[in-house]
Amino acid sequence: MFCTNCGNKNKNNSKFCLSCGTKTEDQKRNITSVIILHYYSRDWSKKGILGTTAAPRFDLMADDKYFYLLKLPKFKGTIIGSIVGLLFLSFVGLIIGNIIGTNSDFKKRKHCRSTWVDFDDNMISDLYNNNIFLKIPLSKIKTCLTKKSKKLFFTYEDIKIVLKNNKNESAKFDYFFNKYVL
Repeated sequence: MFCTNCGNKNKNNSKFCLSCGTKTEDQKRNITSVIILHYYSRDWSKKGILGTTAAPRFDLMADDKYFYLLKLPKFKGTIIGSIVGLLFLSFVGLIIGNIIGTNSDFKKRKHCRSTWVDFDDNMISDLYNNNIFLKIPLSKIKTCLTKKSKKLFFTYEDIKIVLKNNKNESAKFDYFFNKYVL
């Protein structure tokens, strides 16, 4: 079982995460009612300094009633790999360390989200509730979302956030938006 807080792999019978101490008993709950997902998209990021992406990453999800921004835990593999690479191998080391760290962070995010959604984007538990950053009724999504190219601009209540992703995820979002929102 993977911890929903930090992504650490724990034994199935453990009561607490060995890495961060979060109760794992609460993470064993299953969905009591069926949730039909109309949309699930992984690894959207905020824009960082000098065009780099900033942690944390967000997943986007929509069911029959709500659109969710799920904030995944921050992992430091990319930063640590980049610093170590820069210290030991200069600029080439920076690039290599960044790639290794980014891959490590990707795997941890994958393990974290695997506690609530399977590979085919079917809900397997309600543990995503621990990661809800923003929950917008589908009826209001048109008024609080603007899309330009691969970027999504959300303004809801007191929260303003800009997220970006690659072309494939952006096209997947367009399909969902045109089918279920417009």
